[in-house]
Amino acid sequence: MADSRVSPAPDISNTQSDLADCLRIFPLDSIMQEFPTVALIIFNKLSRLARHYVLRLLSVTTQDQSIPEQIVGAWSKNHDEHQKAMDSLEKTFKILIRTSQRGINLNEPFRLSMQAVHSIGSDTLTVSQNRKKPTDEAIDEYANVRWDNILSILTSIAVAPANSIIPHLLASCKFKSGNSLSGKGFNFILSPKLNQVWQIVVILLQKYSLEKRAFLSQLAFSTVYRAYKLSAVSVENREILNDFHQLGLVYISEKKDAFYPTSLIKGLLSGDESEELEPESNGYLVLESNYRLYAYTDNVLNLAILKYFSKLLYKLPGMTVMTITRETVQEACEEGITAENIITYLRAHAHETLKNSKGPGLGGAGAKHLLPPVVTDSIRLWAIENLKKILVSCKYIYRQNYNYLEF
Repeated sequence: MADSRVSPAPDISNTQSDLADCLRIFPLDSIMQEFPTVALIIFNKLSRLARHYVLRLLSVTTQDQSIPEQIVGAWSKNHDEHQKAMDSLEKTFKILIRTSQRGINLNEPFRLSMQAVHSIGSDTLTVSQNRKKPTDEAIDEYANVRWDNILSILTSIAVAPANSIIPHLLASCKFKSGNSLSGKGFNFILSPKLNQVWQIVVILLQKYSLEKRAFLSQLAFSTVYRAYKLSAVSVENREILNDFHQLGLVYISEKKDAFYPTSLIKGLLSGDESEELEPESNGYLVLESNYRLYAYTDNVLNLAILKYFSKLLYKLPGMTVMTITRETVQEACEEGITAENIITYLRAHAHETLKNSKGPGLGGAGAKHLLPPVVTDSIRLWAIENLKKILVSCKYIYRQNYNYLEF
């Protein structure tokens, strides 16, 4: 019988939206004993009521002692919500079992894994006592440079080095149509960084077995900047670390004796769901109510991204002035960029001047609104205008009707 832990992985890029979905397509009972963080990944995916049921069942049941179904049904007054929670536990994730005499209990491997996580914590990797640890700033710089390099390759600003996995990943993501970016590629560039990480990782998951995906659950709950022993990782799972080293998710020491998760590793818990971004501490954009966009940066990648939805007016040392117009927004929409993509990017990279404004500015920007509402509303309206174009289709004309009845 084939081992499910090394069975070929199905195509998951279009069906699984997070790590929990990528794991539950496999039988998980055997892998939970070695990787208890798999149970925590599943637990976090559950609804609030289902998590409540799990915690109560952990405290009132044992392997040999279940609880009557009637008691569990009394834990919620909403029958529909109760049924949804029970279906997710029993049918979707298969961590709930029914015993004889209408009893309810937890799957034993899941129970043991949750107990292990509660007793030893979610960080289960082996810590290294490496004295020559790089600074947190150096690890952050390494991660940012690596990820900016990926975006630069995507926007054709840079060329991938030899033996790099990045061109294959970007091609598999279908971010390009020929030599130009596709609509999916535009949305990728303008999406939050942690969501970008997941969109790349989900392509890697297609070649990973169950054991390697379970190792990702350990990495997802690792501590950023902490040193972990590389020798404690199996040879198979070191392939993941090598891939993540190229992407900037982990930093491997020069002596190959330790690895350090970067802030990008939290993208493993992100998934495809969009999230509200907090403005970056090093934001560089100032947007005025006259649609002028001031970019206080010389970064080639940042300026290349802005050109997708704005027009260059003039460039000075350390500052570039651009403008957002109806034409630039509608051209961006034709390429697949949405109005919310543009607004989210502008908000996420807003300058300290906008964030620290205490009074209302021109167009309503300031303490209440980070961006001028007159500009954000216009971007949305221009995007709607682009959708309401006249479409030409074939029609039939009936003529030579001599009277109304024939017509």
